[in-house]
Amino acid sequence: METVRIAVGLIWNEGELLIARRNPGTRQALKWEFPGGKIESEESAEAAVVREVREETGLRVQLLGERQRILHTYPDQRVEIHIFDCRADSREAAPLSSQEVRWVVPADLPNYDMPAANSALVAELAAAPPR
Repeated sequence: METVRIAVGLIWNEGELLIARRNPGTRQALKWEFPGGKIESEESAEAAVVREVREETGLRVQLLGERQRILHTYPDQRVEIHIFDCRADSREAAPLSSQEVRWVVPADLPNYDMPAANSALVAELAAAPPR
């Protein structure tokens, strides 16, 4: 089974995180996720997260560092997700490749239906003291 490499941004602004709702008809349709996407061949995870966030939300972000990597196996696919903490200087995110974007406090993340690969990260973020 092939491993798909993904870079994801935890985009922080005023103590809230940006999440996006996937479009109908896509893989894991209508689930909420952190902005990001596939790492292209010959592209670093850092460059991919900056590019993907810009393409998906219109935001320019500053990388604060890689938080962790998640390896998760779905029935039909294995993913390696590079999670980066990022800071956005603006809250003017647009749903350029998703149905909706929303700023949420981390404690509310468990109320959103997110992919199984994000379960432990969501629990960790929700339990952490406010930033």
